[in-house]
Amino acid sequence: MAGAEEYSEALGSAESARIYRTPAERRNAGLGREITEWLRISTLAELEDESRQNNFSNGLSVTEDERAVLTLQLGLDFTISDWLQAELIFEAESDGVNNHSRLDEGFISAEIEQWGIKIGPQYVPFGEYYSQFVTGPLLEFGETNADSLIVDYEITNHIELAGFVYDSEVGRQTGGDSFDWGARIEFSSEDESRVLGLSYLSDLAESDEEFLKDENNSFERKVPAWNVYGLYAFSQFAITAEVVSAIGEFAEFEPVSDSPSAYNIEFAYFPGATVQLAIRTERSDEFEDAPRQQYGISASWRPRGNISLSIDYLRASYKNGFVLDGDDNDLENSNSVAAQLALEW
Repeated sequence: MAGAEEYSEALGSAESARIYRTPAERRNAGLGREITEWLRISTLAELEDESRQNNFSNGLSVTEDERAVLTLQLGLDFTISDWLQAELIFEAESDGVNNHSRLDEGFISAEIEQWGIKIGPQYVPFGEYYSQFVTGPLLEFGETNADSLIVDYEITNHIELAGFVYDSEVGRQTGGDSFDWGARIEFSSEDESRVLGLSYLSDLAESDEEFLKDENNSFERKVPAWNVYGLYAFSQFAITAEVVSAIGEFAEFEPVSDSPSAYNIEFAYFPGATVQLAIRTERSDEFEDAPRQQYGISASWRPRGNISLSIDYLRASYKNGFVLDGDDNDLENSNSVAAQLALEW
């Protein structure tokens, strides 16, 4: 699939200031070591911490310090033949009290001329989720991991079309489809400094946000979603913009939160080979417990080739009466700081 690889190449030499800035790049992070002719291993470790100050409309202010989270990722890339490969990505996470591990992706892929096929548990090509920040954008609610079959076709050197079907875990209250589907088309320039993509997902309830988890993963009707993303990179700068929006309304939710949508715009500047600066503005609508508006600044420094240190600040504002704490205090705004140390080898 194109997306993340094009983004990396578009930033050129400035890319040395960072490890990754899309979920797809993160899953492919790690320098990689060739163990045999048919096996390559890559590893990534992240230590992340966050602190947030919540300010309520009645003057109450509460600071929340999250536990530092250590995440370890192991990637195994098997070369079966010139056109056939397999990939496994394992992930483990710990905050010192709770420990979790899982197989994040595990698929077989084949490339035959302009055609590409991937089958297995993986992230479907709906959205790119560009971000230069430690904290992911609000629109990541569209990210979807499922047992799926993805087929892509390179129409020209600049246009790629992908279609996918995936196993449904959320079903109709009256029974129904066991599969969902989606599609994406992506355009890129000759030097891949300009990218534009459009994608469609047949059921937003299948996303990793698990919108209907409290409804026993059953729905009255499906709610599809659309996505548009774009990248423009030039000189030492990069601009990214993206939108994810539901098409229709969840019958299970109140009208104020039944059709979630969000956009994210970021501007990045690479003053040198080891430093990156970025600013963000984003907004969500009808996305439960999320900020209405959020903006901030991020800085990253890469002192060595395999080490990256990032820190960001975000200021969020909330719609009146939309987010309440356990005592029904109305959240008005918040300030958060997140830091991350990443090591790849």
